[in-house]
Amino acid sequence: MADARAASVSSLLIQYQDPEDIAEIVDVLRPLRISQIIPNAVVIVHTLWDAGTHVVRKSYYDGKDSIPREAIERIKQDEGIGEWNVYAALYGTPEQIEVNWKIVEQAFGASGKAKIMYGDEAEQRGGGFEYRAALMKGDMNLQEFGLYNWRGAAVLCGLPRYLKLRAARPRIRPN
Repeated sequence: MADARAASVSSLLIQYQDPEDIAEIVDVLRPLRISQIIPNAVVIVHTLWDAGTHVVRKSYYDGKDSIPREAIERIKQDEGIGEWNVYAALYGTPEQIEVNWKIVEQAFGASGKAKIMYGDEAEQRGGGFEYRAALMKGDMNLQEFGLYNWRGAAVLCGLPRYLKLRAARPRIRPN
């Protein structure tokens, strides 16, 4: 008979606030992934990708060009999203998760830049914690399709004008 405790999972969210912090995130994650402290495929997402799952772009910027830095900062503030948001999970018995959690806290806490959250605290933040936690438990969902709302679903209707579709024509080459 299998022990139900072996099926435990603890999803976590780690946020960094500066664009330059991506290098630190990768450097801290590398040994945790290699040693299987964090065994799953970690997701690192920028503010705009995280916001895109549940926010409409024109709520913050209505221009056609790249979204300005001021708008990104407003999104971070309003939605509780970091510049970089790391989603991961720890698996195993509750005792093993507790040990691994301490290792993760120590590794990411070393610089003082990371905000490490799980459970209720992470769920209260904006962004995609809830649906990503479900994915890391093996539940399927279609939340990523919310990204179509970032620019509005109508953008899909405009897709053909960007693609030059032509009927296949045989090419006849002279001998």
